[in-house]
Amino acid sequence: MIRPRIEQVDLVELAKKIPNPKEKPRRPTRRKQETQQQTEPTEIKTQAQITKSDYIQHPQYKILVPKFEQAEFKGFNWENTHYKTQESGLIMPTPLHLMTHFLNIIKAKQGKLTLFDGNSNPIPKKEIDDIYKHFTTDHINGGAWSHLDALFTINSEERYITTNHRVKIDPNGGKSLQGTKFPLEDCLEAVCLATLSINSQGLLTTKSKAKSYRAGRNIFFYSPLNNTIARFVAEAYRANLDCDGYPQFSDSSLGVFACAASTAPEN
Repeated sequence: MIRPRIEQVDLVELAKKIPNPKEKPRRPTRRKQETQQQTEPTEIKTQAQITKSDYIQHPQYKILVPKFEQAEFKGFNWENTHYKTQESGLIMPTPLHLMTHFLNIIKAKQGKLTLFDGNSNPIPKKEIDDIYKHFTTDHINGGAWSHLDALFTINSEERYITTNHRVKIDPNGGKSLQGTKFPLEDCLEAVCLATLSINSQGLLTTKSKAKSYRAGRNIFFYSPLNNTIARFVAEAYRANLDCDGYPQFSDSSLGVFACAASTAPEN
């Protein structure tokens, strides 16, 4: 009779595999997720005569945003800034354009996003740091002071935002601005410290629980009023999204992040 083969068992090792009823079961460990968001540069063709290395690709939109406001567009009111920028083949950014760009800068500062210049070269960390400080403090030229392409109509009968303004020239050579009018989406209706949560028009939606300004985490918001325009202003002690500005106002420090639009159609 052939006897069955008996496997040798290490009783010590076997005991290690028996669960101890007094021990709590361990949660399965997860692999550490990559914090760096992988992005690829996109060639953005534009008719504007610009130095592409001075601009940053906007990954969500086919535009190039300047690293800093161009000096030649400072000192004009909102309407004349539109005229000046479009004479150069550039456009004023909407609140959505600039606020999403600002959020991209914050992610790049945190090492979570790679941004590229207009020539598809990665923006160096030192430049990202300078641009981030420019948006959140008075770093470089007194901080970011930029007109934004948004005009508000708010009264008892209607609430609208007009944006995407383009210069029209009549047969006599007169200039005027024509934009597209949209119903104003829900946003904060107060002057307050807000989180960086935005609606699809780039306006802030949530009050901050913090009692003081925290760079890169919250921002002061001035809600829209009737016949006011939007602008982004950074100061020594805080950054602001102002939607209660007067279109006629001008200041030597107030300019614009004049953007270069792509000649390719949107997808």
